[in-house]
Amino acid sequence: MSYTISHVPAATFASLQTQSIANVANAQAITYDTTIEADGISLASSSRIVFSRPGNYALSFSAIAHDSSSSSAKWFNIWLSKDGTNVANTSTYISTSNSAPQTVVATFIISVTAANQYVELYMAGETTGSQILFTAASAGGGGIPAFPASPSIVVAVWQASN
Repeated sequence: MSYTISHVPAATFASLQTQSIANVANAQAITYDTTIEADGISLASSSRIVFSRPGNYALSFSAIAHDSSSSSAKWFNIWLSKDGTNVANTSTYISTSNSAPQTVVATFIISVTAANQYVELYMAGETTGSQILFTAASAGGGGIPAFPASPSIVVAVWQASN
C-alpha cells in the first residue's frame, strides 16, 4: 500500500525589526524582512502575503506588543486585511506598557477565491511609542543563558483545504 501526499502551499515570514506606529491617526501594514520558508505562497511589497491558488488557508501569527513611551497601559490593535479591505471581526486588542510587553497569538481561516489574492496584517496604537518589539539574541553569560532572537512578528500560512 502506498500513499501520495499532495502538495500543500505553505509559508512562514518574520520581521527582525522593531516596528513602531508612525502616526496614531493612520493604520499601517506590518512588514516582513525574513522568509523562513515559502512554497506556493509569496511575499510582495514586504507586507502582502500572496496566494498562488484558491482554497481555504489558515494564518497564524505571534507578535510582541509593547509601548516604549508610557508606564501606564496603552491600547494596540492588530487585524487582517484581504485585498486592501479590513476583514470584519479580526482585530486583536492588546493593552501594553513599557514595563509589560504582551505576546499576541491569533489564527484566522481565509477563503481565497482566485490566484494572486493577498492578505496583510495591519496595526494601530494609542501612541507613537506603540510597537511590535524585536529582541536580539543573547550570547549568554553573567547568569543569563544563551537564547535566540525573538522576531517582532512571525506569521505562518498554509492551505487547510481546497
